[in-house]
Amino acid sequence: MRNIPIYFDNAVIVSSPERIGKSDIGRLDVGVFTKYGNRNGSYIKDDVAEMMIASASKGETPVVGFFDPESNNWASHTGPTLASAYGYVENFEGWQPFKDTDGVERDYAVFSVVLFNKYYKEANFIVGQHQSMELDRETIEGDWANIGDTEYFVYTKASIMGLCVIGNHEPCFSVSTF
Repeated sequence: MRNIPIYFDNAVIVSSPERIGKSDIGRLDVGVFTKYGNRNGSYIKDDVAEMMIASASKGETPVVGFFDPESNNWASHTGPTLASAYGYVENFEGWQPFKDTDGVERDYAVFSVVLFNKYYKEANFIVGQHQSMELDRETIEGDWANIGDTEYFVYTKASIMGLCVIGNHEPCFSVSTF
C-alpha cells in the first residue's frame, strides 16, 4: 500500500539566529522544501509550491517538536499530544540555491522563523537540527503518476501545517536543517 507523503524531513538553516530587540526571542532563516521530485515520493509542482508558501506565510504556522530530556535529543514526528510550539514561521524570504548531499544544487523555499528561546530553553538547541515540513492532511489533493522512471504522488493542492524539529532523524530534503 502506498502512503501519501505528508512529512518532508529536511530543511537548511540559512542564517544564525538574530536576537529580536531586547528579548531572548530569536529569528533565523530556514530552507524548507524544493519543488518537483523528492526523496519521499512526492512531487511538488510550481503552483502547489506557491500554494504551500501562501499557507505558511500567514503567521499561524508553528515550529513544533518534542525534546526528550532523558536522551537529550529531539524525537521525530510526535503529533500534537507530545509536541511543543517553539516558535512560528514569520515570512517567505524567497528561493535560494543549496547543494544537496547528492551533489545537486536545488532551489529551496526559504522562510524566516521566530523561536521562543527564553521560554523554552531547549529552543536554544534547535539550530543545527534537522527539520521536517508537515502538510495538513485535510488540504491534500493529487494522484500517483510516473515521471521519468519514478512513481510520485503529484500534489494538485496542499498546505503546510507546521515545521517540526526532528533532530538526528534523516530528512526528506537532504540539507533541510535549522
